[in-house]
Amino acid sequence: VQTWYAAGSWLNSKIKIQIYSGSNDIYKAKLVHSQTFEYNITEANSTGELLTIHLDNNILIYPNEHFFIAFAAHQSP
Repeated sequence: VQTWYAAGSWLNSKIKIQIYSGSNDIYKAKLVHSQTFEYNITEANSTGELLTIHLDNNILIYPNEHFFIAFAAHQSP
């Protein structure tokens, strides 16, 4: 999966990836995969960059099936 991420002053952060499918309504879709990606940089980056995060497992999505990918980040200690 890919996302644009601007860590700002967070030199160490964790990005949580969640994939939902099975409905065209995100509130009714089922969580089919969740994982955390650690992102570490040596200097602040307010511009950001495109991150490609390889999933731990392959996820089967059928043709025309609705799915959602949610990203959430928080600073690591």
